[in-house]
Amino acid sequence: MVKDKKEDHNAIVNLSVRAVDNEDLRLDITSPTGTHLGSLLITGSDLEYLNVGERTLFKGKSDRSALQSILHVPLEATILYNIFFDHAPAGPRWTCSKDDNGYLKSCNDQKMGVAINWVHRDRDQRTIEIDHSSANLQMSISGFEPHVADKDKAFALKVPSFFKVKKL
Repeated sequence: MVKDKKEDHNAIVNLSVRAVDNEDLRLDITSPTGTHLGSLLITGSDLEYLNVGERTLFKGKSDRSALQSILHVPLEATILYNIFFDHAPAGPRWTCSKDDNGYLKSCNDQKMGVAINWVHRDRDQRTIEIDHSSANLQMSISGFEPHVADKDKAFALKVPSFFKVKKL
């Protein structure tokens, strides 16, 4: 669920995530009815975001400003890896706490006003909430595959030739 606090708008989307820790990350975003809305691809320091509704491919560096324009929360791409792979974000701005079992419970970036909370864990199911003054993201993660089949294909976007290309 994505809640845009400034626009007072909520949206529910489904994410299909494929990732290799600290290497490649792909999010395919669909509506609850299965309509493809977009795809986010992060490879190294590069980011591509395919917005199907706007028929546009956005390209740029995977920095905080690029993800803020997409997620409405100022996160570096590396933080997405931390979230999906249960690593505490590195750096002096982040403070984290763990639960009684040693799992991450919360991480905060006081400077940017971002809080990440692991709300629920049950085997391979997790609920994670990312909160910022501009937006609140709640992710329910279930299922886990230890391998990414055909990495070259998985981490490449097929962009129709009539899509516009814009820089982030």
